[in-house]
Amino acid sequence: MEGRSLGKSSNRCIYHDYPLVITMRSDIADSTQTEEELRKALQVAQARIAQYEQAVSMISDIVWRYDVNTKGEYVGSYISPVADRMLGLPIGTIGDSFEKYFSYVHPDDLPAVQEILSEGIRTLGKDKIAEYRMLKADGTTLWVRSKCSAYGRFNVYGTTRDITEHKRAEEALRESEKKYRLLIDKANESIIVAQDGLLKFVNPATLDLLGGGYSEQELI
Repeated sequence: MEGRSLGKSSNRCIYHDYPLVITMRSDIADSTQTEEELRKALQVAQARIAQYEQAVSMISDIVWRYDVNTKGEYVGSYISPVADRMLGLPIGTIGDSFEKYFSYVHPDDLPAVQEILSEGIRTLGKDKIAEYRMLKADGTTLWVRSKCSAYGRFNVYGTTRDITEHKRAEEALRESEKKYRLLIDKANESIIVAQDGLLKFVNPATLDLLGGGYSEQELI
């Protein structure tokens, strides 16, 4: 078609070459298709985020993320709702606020918690670990162990686990060993403890039996 004017359409006048009209209609179709693809991609991304948050809310550890800008300043975060459950708080109390999270850290241990975050930001890819106390809603104390590492320049990812029972077991073992050693030290009989062919310790009765010329460390 060689004519340049195609006349009037139902809603507008068109005074362009025929190929140009076709191109414009194609662009509109492509734009509509692209918008539809973006909408579907957004739906998929939102579904995956929802699945991720559902998964991390079901495990026993707190999962968190701490974001900073190019100046190292805090700009955002994510904290799984496990934190609320662990501390006996209504779900949503802490939300994604590290300021609220820090408010439940024992004051004496707060510097150590803040330090692992700053170290995690400075040390890319290397795990940082801290054990500290947190104050529950009922006033009791629990021990937790946080582990974090930086990925990329501006994100620190970490987990926090309740290790209260582990700490209690350690303390019970120390108390048991202390009582055990006290009984051995008070015994009138000579007692020698060895392991793998090596002397571990001897009680005072053994030193007396040897005439008192050696200390326990000298014998070991």
